[in-house]
Amino acid sequence: ERTRAEMERAQPWLPELRRAAQGVRSGDRAAIRDGSEKALASIAGMLAKLSREQRVAAEADPALRRNRATAHYNLACVDAATDVEAAFRHLGEALLHATWTRAQLESDSDFTPLHGDPRWRKVLEACGG
Repeated sequence: ERTRAEMERAQPWLPELRRAAQGVRSGDRAAIRDGSEKALASIAGMLAKLSREQRVAAEADPALRRNRATAHYNLACVDAATDVEAAFRHLGEALLHATWTRAQLESDSDFTPLHGDPRWRKVLEACGG
């Protein structure tokens, strides 16, 4: 089994995602935003260094897809109250990289400000509902 240090060397964005997760638990929206944005920047930086073939393989990796989806989902939650356009953009990216259920999205109170927007129904339909 890989140690935490080995995983962080292979996936240097993990500490930032952990920081965002701590922000979710504590309600610290600044930590959620900062950790998620830094994780996405780290992933983008890593992908930019790869050859086309390596990038295609990396982008197909389930762990990487899940990490990207989580960061975008976190940003959608933070943005929903203040920047609806950004929230829907991040939700679209989250759905592109991972599967979320309709129940998960409907039960997340962070998305309540989006419920009146016609795009919300489309997001739920994309989740199979």
